[in-house]
Amino acid sequence: MNEYNFRLSSISVALLLFISACGDSDLSQIEQREIDAAQRAMQTDETDNNSGQTTGTSTSGSSEGSGENGTTTDGTTTDGTTTDAQTDSGSGESTAGTDTTSGATDADSGTDTAGDSNAGETSGFDLSGYELIFSDEFQADSLDFTKWSTAYQWGPDLVINDELQYYVDIQSNPDFGANPFSFDGESLIITATKTPDELLAAANNQPYLSGVLTTANNYTLKYGYIEARIDFPEGTGLWPAFWMLSAAYNGLKPQLFIAEYNGGKPNSIFHNYNYHDANGNLRSPGQWQVTEDGISEGFHTVGVSWEEQELLFYIDGVPRYRVIGENVSQQDMYFIANFAVGVVWAGAPDENTQFPAQTKIDYIRAYRKLATQ
Repeated sequence: MNEYNFRLSSISVALLLFISACGDSDLSQIEQREIDAAQRAMQTDETDNNSGQTTGTSTSGSSEGSGENGTTTDGTTTDGTTTDAQTDSGSGESTAGTDTTSGATDADSGTDTAGDSNAGETSGFDLSGYELIFSDEFQADSLDFTKWSTAYQWGPDLVINDELQYYVDIQSNPDFGANPFSFDGESLIITATKTPDELLAAANNQPYLSGVLTTANNYTLKYGYIEARIDFPEGTGLWPAFWMLSAAYNGLKPQLFIAEYNGGKPNSIFHNYNYHDANGNLRSPGQWQVTEDGISEGFHTVGVSWEEQELLFYIDGVPRYRVIGENVSQQDMYFIANFAVGVVWAGAPDENTQFPAQTKIDYIRAYRKLATQ
């Protein structure tokens, strides 16, 4: 074996150890994301509508409370979820931590610098033994409404996470006066802009306009490999994300964040998984930050391999973060791709944040494992 092959084999063994090792990590106390409050409001609306009553909760223009009830954890992994949150970043091993003061996690000391930041045209994930079951290549000149809706299920007027954007629902309100979605022949572009004065009232007085896509009413899946190829924007307060929510609001009520991007930390992508314990408290094994030069430049693939009791997150075909345990989602979930502006986690835009700001999506795909003979 020559020196090059020996080094390559050593790297492969080290990577395998990183993926297979899964040490215990304390479940950290976190504040409850307002997504949960929004889903509760949506569920309340559905119940009231079914009984002939109207409360208007989902159009109140503000979130249902702050959703900031900090949960208390016992510091063990007996709830069935642990993480492989150790990596060799050239500065020693570290474990992702949680910032309980902001409702977001701070994994600055747990960065992963492995891998090539130059994404290829297709996934680096080994798709042998998988079949494609969902795909949008965004090469048309309009959205496919058999796949996508342009509003959250709880509607555009309920604000979560103190976000500053109004998601324009071009499907239900095509005459709104602005459209955040455009196409360049190869990708979908979601543009965040400052709200024109004449649209402020229609935009719930939110200072920015942007867009969200969801398959909630059209497509769900359980288990498989899910991937998107995205060009993320730089700028404080910019918060694009590709994630999934449970189709049935019960049980664990899982929230799977395949990739969140904080434009104020332009060389980082964040992975996370949230769920509810038996007492209804929102839990997380910890948000994981991957830091790498060039993440804010050009397209990158972000994906997750989701199997029973395991989530394995990827960037540019390289595995970055692993979550295992009985509390990994076993429910059907749907896709969300959104471009938020501020505030709880990404902060408010500052004088250096440029608008219009754009995030581009080359494709979104999902694969299912073929049945073995």
